[in-house]
Amino acid sequence: MPDTYRPSPGDSDSLLDELASYGSRTPSPQPGEDDPVALQDYIHKLTKGELEAPVHQVMDTKKLYDLIKSDYIDLSPDYQRDVVWTSTKMICLIQSVMLKYYVPPLIFSHNNLRLMNEKLVCIDGKQRCTSIVRFMDGEIPFVSPGTKEKLWFKDGSGKRKLLPLPLRRHFEQVNLPAVTYKELGEEQQRDIFQRVQLGVALSSAEKLQALSSPWAQWCSKLEKKYITAPNTLGDLLSWDIKRAKSFQNVVGFVYLAKCKKEGREAISTGWLSLKGLLEANVPLDPLFMDEVDMAMSIWLLIAQRYYAAAFDTISRRVAPVESWFIPFLIFVHMHQLSYSQLAQSIGDMRQELHAVFVGNVFANTKVSRWLLDWINKVESVKKRGVETAEEQWKREKAAQSQTEGEGRKRRRRD
Repeated sequence: MPDTYRPSPGDSDSLLDELASYGSRTPSPQPGEDDPVALQDYIHKLTKGELEAPVHQVMDTKKLYDLIKSDYIDLSPDYQRDVVWTSTKMICLIQSVMLKYYVPPLIFSHNNLRLMNEKLVCIDGKQRCTSIVRFMDGEIPFVSPGTKEKLWFKDGSGKRKLLPLPLRRHFEQVNLPAVTYKELGEEQQRDIFQRVQLGVALSSAEKLQALSSPWAQWCSKLEKKYITAPNTLGDLLSWDIKRAKSFQNVVGFVYLAKCKKEGREAISTGWLSLKGLLEANVPLDPLFMDEVDMAMSIWLLIAQRYYAAAFDTISRRVAPVESWFIPFLIFVHMHQLSYSQLAQSIGDMRQELHAVFVGNVFANTKVSRWLLDWINKVESVKKRGVETAEEQWKREKAAQSQTEGEGRKRRRRD
């Protein structure tokens, strides 16, 4: 958790850690030019991971705008940050474009060239692209550095002073530098993203999201399925999920669940522990994955069906630390307690937590220790005749699968 560990610039960056470790290795003998085969093999080893040379080109803002609006350009791959630029910073970018100041190149990967869903994936430049789209949609103005006037690209509500037509045409024709790779895999894209962002202040959550591993990809799928997809937890709960916080929340829960499954206590719940989980060279266990998925699904169902019992007991947003321990409570007790009992436990836990740590519900060791103790003390005895959350979830899942199967059969007959 970011509140228990505050890395200094660069000390938590996996790429810098990796680079720093290289100097300690004993250098191997270098082949001479008299042995060209060995020399070539040595060169291949030195440049392992080399990419194919990208295409350097320019793209005018009108074309860029049209490609983004048509979804041909994907601005939001999993590793990307949210839109974090302020309106002021966006307006400065628009000034730079309008006045032909240098703008760093956009970086794309041209993917799915042989398929119908061809895409340009934006590896670097999301903030710049978003600024241009917002300007051309009439959401932010051009502010003249000379006259200080606010001039708009598009008319809108209220009194607006539009840019003169020649300046609008001029803006549409400004060429921006672009670098395009072909068919980069996600790991290669993440690697470029990390290298480009070395000088940019990423949040702790964004640094986690930029990591590439099977564990990171799985956590990203859980985030999409249960938090960022429409009508899921991201919409139902009052909480902060910007700047990759929702991804960090999922990783935090998975870390707690993994510790529980392995019979060990989550002694440290800091950023380095989460990074270690994502970078662990340990294969994913399908049974563990199923249990985690079930807990996340039950969390969503509780938010849909038992919101008042679970989340209305206090008038507080769900704190980041709560978003780790709520699904963990479900993970621990879903085999014995019902949906309604779990919802009641969530509501009670939140109420007591905010009463004990008034105004101080932060992701630190003291709060985490309290939450772990509270969850371990929950009475977890299956009552006769009461369907557990696990049983109800499996029953409803089976009924849903049967209904979908019958629907497919009817469509085939039709």
